[in-house]
Amino acid sequence: MVTPGPDELTPLVKAGTASIGRANRAASAVLSVVGELNEAQAMFLRSPSIRYQVEQRLASRYEAQIEPLESACGDLEAELATLEPQHRRIVELLKPKDSDRQIPDAYLRGIVKLSAASVLATAELAAFPDALERLGERLSSLEPATVRLAPAMRRVLVALQPAVAWGDRASAILKRD
Repeated sequence: MVTPGPDELTPLVKAGTASIGRANRAASAVLSVVGELNEAQAMFLRSPSIRYQVEQRLASRYEAQIEPLESACGDLEAELATLEPQHRRIVELLKPKDSDRQIPDAYLRGIVKLSAASVLATAELAAFPDALERLGERLSSLEPATVRLAPAMRRVLVALQPAVAWGDRASAILKRD
């Protein structure tokens, strides 16, 4: 492995830490959207009468989540696309025997948090896109929202994949300290 110069590693870690923060905010926004969608669905299922009015409210609540989800999705895609090569380079630059001491704890904690948020979001979103599409097929008033929400959720799942794996090593390093 290459011995890092302090002038190369420090800016990578700083930039990576900033990207991690922004990615964590985007992952949190995705989870908020999922929470809103779950709440809207629960309201729909609890309403035994006036189904049409409740369906219209559900459609409105779904539509209100399109822009926040698409925005968070775009942020996640951008931040993780930026962070992935930075993180890979940081790992490449470190010598195995002293790598634990060269990465600041804030970076490591950020990676662990992002990885945990990615695991949680992935678990929450795994079945959501298909379920949304099926719901939109059955309730035509929901279809305009579901045809936009489902693909955005699939994009989030793809964007989160690299971050899911990053937490193990960072967590192990933090536990040794």
